Amino acid sequence: MVDIIPAVIPESFTDVEKRVRQVEGLVESFQIDVTDGEFVPSKSWPYVGGSTQELKEIETPLLFEIDLMVSEPEHVIDEWIAAGADRIIVHIESTEYVEACMRDSIEFGLAINIGTPNSALEPYLEHIDFIQFMGIRKIGYQRQEFDSAVVEKIRHFRKNFSGILQVDGGVNKESAPLLIHAGATRLVSGSALFGARNIEEAIEELSNS
Repeated sequence: MVDIIPAVIPESFTDVEKRVRQVEGLVESFQIDVTDGEFVPSKSWPYVGGSTQELKEIETPLLFEIDLMVSEPEHVIDEWIAAGADRIIVHIESTEYVEACMRDSIEFGLAINIGTPNSALEPYLEHIDFIQFMGIRKIGYQRQEFDSAVVEKIRHFRKNFSGILQVDGGVNKESAPLLIHAGATRLVSGSALFGARNIEEAIEELSNS
């Protein structure tokens, strides 16, 4: 079994609350995809209105994983930690100062796009907690088609890396078995879960792929 992490690109803080309640008690972690309209074209909460501090209002046992699809994430990381983030993900393509993003107080992960060579991660492997491979070409949007090229990227990387590998983008019941077989240990999914008739069954199906 692998860990399943439901994800949302929230249109508002209300959207975050709604999705959290839908999966509470079914999983351990919840990913909030934050897009600023610069690193990726789409823009989500809190960049469409609201504040990171609203996150404090949600009382839940879920761990909050913040996927920062923003330019120069080093400037907003501490703000998210103060709001209650348990994990932070920074996209390696989003900043020239990856080291400035790292924090000891939380789990810190690096995300990498399909088109970026795996070798770009090598300088940071000793200082991060996990890697997130993107399973789609056009990040920042939900319901994107899975790109099977990520499977080989994971398989190749897993040969020399024993840590946590998670995948975000295009994760569904068809792609999950391929990703797990390649070496993924966490699967992040949005539309495949929240678009399902029964979220609990959908989570179980992915977990047992």
